[in-house]
Amino acid sequence: MEVVIGGVGTLGGKGRTQKQLQRHVGELKLTILRYAALLPENALRRGELNNWLRVENARIAGKRKTNRLPLPEITFPRRISILGIDPASNKDAAYAAYSFSFDEVEPTLLGFGVADVTPAALHTLFNRQEMQHPWVVLIESQYLSLNPKSYMRLVEARGLITGIGVASGHLVYDVAPVTWQSGLHISGKSEERKAKSLALAKLEVSDVLHSKLTEDTADAINIARYYLTQLQFYGITPDKLNNNIEKGRAK
Repeated sequence: MEVVIGGVGTLGGKGRTQKQLQRHVGELKLTILRYAALLPENALRRGELNNWLRVENARIAGKRKTNRLPLPEITFPRRISILGIDPASNKDAAYAAYSFSFDEVEPTLLGFGVADVTPAALHTLFNRQEMQHPWVVLIESQYLSLNPKSYMRLVEARGLITGIGVASGHLVYDVAPVTWQSGLHISGKSEERKAKSLALAKLEVSDVLHSKLTEDTADAINIARYYLTQLQFYGITPDKLNNNIEKGRAK
């Protein structure tokens, strides 16, 4: 039996041209199809779907001039799970988990907190009972203004999170701070951005949990929310994807 686990990629970019915007939307659509490839319902079609994804990814990136392959008959996800992670240089990482149904308006915040960046702790995080497979995992890629020692610790932390996330069968993406912040209209100097991120995250949690929010967990919540708002803003739903694909098959 073929075993296919998650993948790694990058989402977003600032100041997009029309061509870059089309590529960004294409990448967002591909995340849903990659997610579908991990669903148990599509196990028998997984090899075909992964081959289709490789060709389509190369086509969107402009690396291959080719016509689209016919997409295999698959089951589209009705619900998608998102995990936002903000790693720190002190061997821990803030996280926030969402579940989102394409048949509902608002996503559900399942929880947030801080996890140790160790193999055992990350394995526990990625395999919690309420965090059903698969997941789209978004890891913030930090600024380069840190001192070399701190930046190396961050690189090691991100590498460990990415590796265990992929090995756990999730889709893992980097997202730059400027990307998710601009996507949520967070701007200004550093302290101003932190305050806006915290204020935005407070809208997502009940009043009794406000005291548990930190700057890092607030960022993790907003990193996950960024991806959800992108799906909603560009109207990327399984039904629309399915309709587009059916039209393509009919031509």
